[in-house]
This record gives sequence, C-alpha cells and structure tokens, in this order.
Amino acid sequence: MSLKKVEQVKKDRCFKLADLIIYGVVILLAAALFIAFFAVRDDSPLRGVRIRVDNAAVYEYSFADGSGGALTEDGTVSVEENGGIIEVTVRAYGGYNVIVIDVAARTARVREADCPGGDCVYTELNRTEISSNNSPPVYCPPHRLVVEPLGYSPSYDDPHIKI
Repeated sequence: MSLKKVEQVKKDRCFKLADLIIYGVVILLAAALFIAFFAVRDDSPLRGVRIRVDNAAVYEYSFADGSGGALTEDGTVSVEENGGIIEVTVRAYGGYNVIVIDVAARTARVREADCPGGDCVYTELNRTEISSNNSPPVYCPPHRLVVEPLGYSPSYDDPHIKI
C-alpha cells in the first residue's frame, strides 16, 4: 500500500453517518423482533386441554371449573380419575394413546402410545408436555391424534399438515 493511501485511511473516520444509521436500524429491528416473539406470548397457566382424532374433538377438560369429559360415545375414549390425575385413553386406527392430565400442576402429556417410534411420548431433546397456553400441541400422526391447549386455533386446512 502506498504512503498516500495510508494517509487517506488515517484521515477517514472509522464509521460514516450512513453506517451508523444502518447499524441503528438493525439494532431497532432486532429489539422489535425480540419484543414480538418473547414479550407478548401467552405463558399464563394452561386453561384446559382438548384431544382431537381426525380433527374432531373427542375429549376436553377445563382447569377453571374442573369440568370435562368425553365428547364422543363410541367407546374410543375411556377416562380414569385418581386423585388429581386424569388418565384418558384414546383408541384410534388400531392403536391407543394414554394422555395424563395433572390437575394440580395444570399440565398434560402423552404417557404411553403403541405407535412406532413413540414420537408423541418422547422427543430427542425433552419430554413433550403441554404446560402453558403457549405450548405447542403434541401430535401422533399414526393415530391421527392431537393434544392441544384449549383455545388453540391452528390452520387444519394447511395442505402440508397431514394428520
């Protein structure tokens, strides 16, 4: 590099005004996205649980008033209550899923399933559990079962989701 270029670089500022404006906009955008994703989500305690098979509700339980029960009478759903624990067994497509609803902890999870792989029971990272209104649903594609928070409104018309 020539001595003239070295002198020119020394004279120039590190950041020009346009650079500072761009950096400021990027920081504001990052802060806005942080607020949008983390500050406004609904982490309130779970209001209730809905279980669907083939997108039709077969069981609902509300923690607010302790009410709930099977929404179908075809024998696909059986319910056992033991203290503060409700075990819901759903039989569909030649198999079964056992969903445990802990009333005191206000959580729901799939404890047992006879589907291959058992992805609805376990994931590689953690146990799948619905514990807040912001929790994602638990899916069991082989049995076409979905366990979701009450009030969850997915787009079941999405052609990419096959349950």
